Amino acid sequence: MFKHRVLAISAPLVLLTALTGCTPGGGSPAGGGTASGHSDTACIQGKNWDLDVSDDAAQILSYLQSHGSPITSVTGSGSQQIFFHQAGTMGSTTDLTFVMVSPLSSGKTLTMTEHQSGPANSEWAWQGDTNVISFTGWVSNVVVKTTADIDGTQQSVDSPIGQDGGDGADMTVTCSGNTLTTMSAGSPFTMHWTASH
Repeated sequence: MFKHRVLAISAPLVLLTALTGCTPGGGSPAGGGTASGHSDTACIQGKNWDLDVSDDAAQILSYLQSHGSPITSVTGSGSQQIFFHQAGTMGSTTDLTFVMVSPLSSGKTLTMTEHQSGPANSEWAWQGDTNVISFTGWVSNVVVKTTADIDGTQQSVDSPIGQDGGDGADMTVTCSGNTLTTMSAGSPFTMHWTASH
């Protein structure tokens, strides 16, 4: 049973790291960093970027299984959107649900549902002439509700992502036309985004 308690605790943390990029300990912008001095600036600005939720769910499943998790499925629904402004500010809106299913040694089935919702914003700047973005002054109002269901017996936990005024994780960015990929420092996941307009 302890293994599955660890699973129920660690899986949401994996999701938070993968989806929000809000892990503590990200670096501050390097000297000379700017929100307007990089060739990708024109590509990322002025667009609403929508996360490929199905791809994200598939990566999470693959990662957890490769690390010994008994989880058999991860499905995602909802949306997450990020946007970058020329003034050096960015924001995100999140309304995501992930459902993870795992068999237990008792023969029962654990179904864990995680819903993330709320806005967040930050200042951003390129790290010199690189494709890495740093974030400062991160303010998050995202709330995570995790529900664990074992054959009809449920337990729920609500937890805010409390990181006001801190730095977010540095993020490597590749942008081409209406396609954006991002990878936050310390995360094993590459997130894929498409511009909605």
